Amino acid sequence: MTTFLRTVVIVGILCAVAAPWLPAISEALIGFAPVARELPALPVLATSGPGVIHLNETAPERFFSAPGPESLVVASHGADNRVIYTGLADGRISRFSPKTLTWTTVARTCDAVGPRGCELSIGACGASPWDAAGTEPACGRPLGMRWLEARDALVVADAYVGLILASGISRATALKPARLELLSANFTLLNDVVVVISPPKTTMIYATDTSARYQRRRIFRAALELRATGRLVAYDLDAGKLEVLADGIFAPNGIEQLDDRTLLVVCGVQALKFDLVERRFLDDAFVAALPGTGDNVRRMAVLPTGERRDCFWFGLGSKYAEPFALLKAVDAYPAVRALLALLLPYKAFVEIMPKMGLLAVYDAQDGHLVATYQDRGGKTVGPWFSEVELLDGYLYFGSWYNPYLVRVPQADLMRRV
Repeated sequence: MTTFLRTVVIVGILCAVAAPWLPAISEALIGFAPVARELPALPVLATSGPGVIHLNETAPERFFSAPGPESLVVASHGADNRVIYTGLADGRISRFSPKTLTWTTVARTCDAVGPRGCELSIGACGASPWDAAGTEPACGRPLGMRWLEARDALVVADAYVGLILASGISRATALKPARLELLSANFTLLNDVVVVISPPKTTMIYATDTSARYQRRRIFRAALELRATGRLVAYDLDAGKLEVLADGIFAPNGIEQLDDRTLLVVCGVQALKFDLVERRFLDDAFVAALPGTGDNVRRMAVLPTGERRDCFWFGLGSKYAEPFALLKAVDAYPAVRALLALLLPYKAFVEIMPKMGLLAVYDAQDGHLVATYQDRGGKTVGPWFSEVELLDGYLYFGSWYNPYLVRVPQADLMRRV
């Protein structure tokens, strides 16, 4: 019996005895207050057949010096100079050059906070997925990012610092970093952003604030608690005004534009549609149940193999599919979740979660699943895909968990279609 299964059995026995009191005990002792919530039925995740590509049959390359590259932004700085920007677990925003295979630090998000800026050196900032060093609040943790080409800037969602505009990004170096402007700091766990430019010149930034109760370093607690405390916000970049569009949302994370009046918002294990005119989530979900816990989503003009198609790429984490997913198994049992939180240190809980890397691609017009790119066990490319980008014949995989950026030759995927 695996460690994971033994843990489940022990938890089940203890819960049967102390179930009525466990949620109250966990709230009193560690502030963890789980509630019952019915999550969507588990979908089927095919392991073979059309549209299933196994990444364990590819030959990935890993590029270290980049702990936890969560979001990936492809930018073009002149002819034959395309680069990738990413935010790292130690608070840096870094530029990766596929031509030279080198990293350049272009900013530290903590420098956006007041005149003193960063109080800790880069070396003093920890970089573990669960913030073992306890430095994330001081160092910052950039998550979702978008390229604003007209301003030579990145829009950055930092989980601790807030919403940031990093300007002069193409010329930035470690010695002369990008100019940082803190647009708003009114968040608990700012997660992802999308920029929508409307005629004539209105620039709107839409962002997800995942939890009102937990910071990023305890984001699994927010998921396990199942409380709907997240928000969807809008920031008018020209007017400098922040507005809350919706609150009481369960775990909003990735965000993308669906059409002129609709946003696509990843909420837990669903992809929901938000109407900007009516200011509400629509009843018909874009994806009723994703096959994994959702992270970032990006609209693409091609499939990962290069075939032209209007589609959405979803970075997914732990498996949420038949026959079993932990989150679904315990959604109706707050006592079980309370006991897990009481018994397991946070790091141990993250580590016992079944590992998987999963990219799911959906058709942009009708929302049907086109293909999945799977690293079962998360041992080849790695687990916990947060975002995937295509650049010059390679697929780049971002992950808040992995201590490296990884890429896979597009040719490897095409041979397996």
